[in-house]
Amino acid sequence: MNDAKACFDFVHNIKEGDFVFVKRGNSALLGYGIVTGPAIYDETRIDFKNFRNVEWKLKGEWNPEGRKVKGVVHWVSATQGIAAEVRVYDRLFTEAAPDADDDFLANLNPDSLTVLQAVIEPALAQAQPEDRFQFEREGYFVADQYDHTSDKPVFNRILDLKDSFKPGK
Repeated sequence: MNDAKACFDFVHNIKEGDFVFVKRGNSALLGYGIVTGPAIYDETRIDFKNFRNVEWKLKGEWNPEGRKVKGVVHWVSATQGIAAEVRVYDRLFTEAAPDADDDFLANLNPDSLTVLQAVIEPALAQAQPEDRFQFEREGYFVADQYDHTSDKPVFNRILDLKDSFKPGK
């Protein structure tokens, strides 16, 4: 059972089979495990009434070969996260060689840009333009050079983790 003293809002994204990590500072992992069941609410618990069962694969301090832990994937709190605009860019053309036809404009991808409203970690609002981040299960994103502000964070996808492009013709 996960009794770590940390706030995890298991509202939307953590699923059975996901890995979870417990980190201390920038130097060590305290453990990692696999989520083994659905979210549970227990009114009788004192501290954290919402929790997930975790099968811990490693417990105790772990710092392989003295390496610095640069980051650990974690979930954004649904209650403490802040709103952001996320621009998901895809290929501009639907064909590998769009100019092979007489009218390359006919091969424009109408879905080359999707603008989403997302919830992000509050610290990301303080990112500087051109700062880069990996967003879990989605890809790598950059704070927009012109539109990103702390009041209105804007991120653009620069690399997709799930490339499914199959060129036609």
